[in-house]
Amino acid sequence: KINPNGMAGPGSLNNIAYSLVGAGNVDAGLEVLSAAVKLHPKEANLYDSIGEFHVKKGMKEKAVEFYRKALEIDPNLESSKRAIQELTK
Repeated sequence: KINPNGMAGPGSLNNIAYSLVGAGNVDAGLEVLSAAVKLHPKEANLYDSIGEFHVKKGMKEKAVEFYRKALEIDPNLESSKRAIQELTK
């Protein structure tokens, strides 16, 4: 079983992905998040982050897809709601 607060926990993997993006490697960040959602498929914030990374790559439709997935899991996730509103104007 994965320790949710350990290195393979959703928060840690999300932080690693953001560190990679901060270093200019969006594709590597997406790879980390792809693995993270396989380990933690019910973590809405991971899908929200994938959406954000797709926005950074200019892939708005793909981003909206992941923001919607995040809202399926957590209908109250405000960041995904705002992102969808902005991207679908």
